[in-house]
Amino acid sequence: DNVFSFSWVDFKDFDEIAQKLNELLPGIDQNLISNFNKEMNKTFPEGFLIKVEI
Repeated sequence: DNVFSFSWVDFKDFDEIAQKLNELLPGIDQNLISNFNKEMNKTFPEGFLIKVEI
C-alpha cells in the first residue's frame, strides 16, 4: 500500500492543500477542491492545524 503521511499541516495555505489533493487524487473534481477551499476559508479564516494521514 502507498501511505502518505503528513505531519501537522497549516491549512492557512488552502491552495497548497488543494495541490496536494490533486497529486494524491488525480482526476479529482476541481469544483470539489474549489468549494472546499471556499468553505474552509469561510469557516476558518485564521486557519487551523490538522493531522493528515492518507
